[in-house]
Amino acid sequence: MKRKAKQIEEFLKEGNQIRIRMILKGRQVLHIDLAEAKLKKFLEMIEMPIKITNDLKKIGNNLVITIYKK
Repeated sequence: MKRKAKQIEEFLKEGNQIRIRMILKGRQVLHIDLAEAKLKKFLEMIEMPIKITNDLKKIGNNLVITIYKK
């Protein structure tokens, strides 16, 4: 996950907007609260200040959030 956070920082430095998608499989769909906590922990790993454009949404079996550089 650290590698992905570093890649996101590189994209944010270029001024790009990032959509993060977490795919839930099987019984993971029943425990959305745990997936949300994991995604929030991942966002904390990004050292650059970020702003959330679209809040966390559940679309099908995916959790989606959109961020950009502050």
